[in-house]
Amino acid sequence: MDFQTVFNNIHLVINGMVKSITFLFISLFAGVVLSTILSITYKHSNNFVRKIIDNYILIFMGTPFIVQLFFFYYVIPSLDIVKNSSLWILFYDADRVALLTLILNTTAYTTDIYNNTLNNIGQGLYNAGVTCGLSFSQIHRKIILPLMYRNSFEQYTNECIYSMHATSLFSAITVTELSYMGGKLSSDFYIPFESYITIGVGYLFLTFLILLVLRGLKKVMLPTVQKINF
Repeated sequence: MDFQTVFNNIHLVINGMVKSITFLFISLFAGVVLSTILSITYKHSNNFVRKIIDNYILIFMGTPFIVQLFFFYYVIPSLDIVKNSSLWILFYDADRVALLTLILNTTAYTTDIYNNTLNNIGQGLYNAGVTCGLSFSQIHRKIILPLMYRNSFEQYTNECIYSMHATSLFSAITVTELSYMGGKLSSDFYIPFESYITIGVGYLFLTFLILLVLRGLKKVMLPTVQKINF
């Protein structure tokens, strides 16, 4: 085994890890923001709007991530309406396509998690907020959203790990993240075993890092994290 070659080119692995974790955290942050908006909209909208959100969730949860990635990288940019509009700025670069696809994917999954959590929060809390003189935004900011984040925390942790695994597919459209760098090491130096062992360890490290961050958030933001049902 030739791990010395891997060590001599460890900068490739580190660069890939940095790109993977950067894309992951950007997409997770954007996903939480968008999912919160969609979940609140879903809760208080008519059937037509709910149907749109349901179909969006179904499409992204019902198709493989790699298919979504290829669709946004190969199909959408080939459309004249995209080429001749300002939308082209989102699709001409593989990094942007990868980030956009992951944001849309994690938003769908997280919205589904939040919708299920909101369904378990009874109408009594809304009524209590109104009785206390709170506005619609205050009720959600002070009561509903904290409970939603708290009760969905464990499920959301699984979504974070899933999204991290999804970043490994970015190499299919030549995004230079961790798995791409593993393939580069393997093909350039003919050391597939050492390369993919190293990449596997890298993904385990990223998983540990995500769990560490989430555990810290759990202690800081949710000091008494327990499922609360009303």
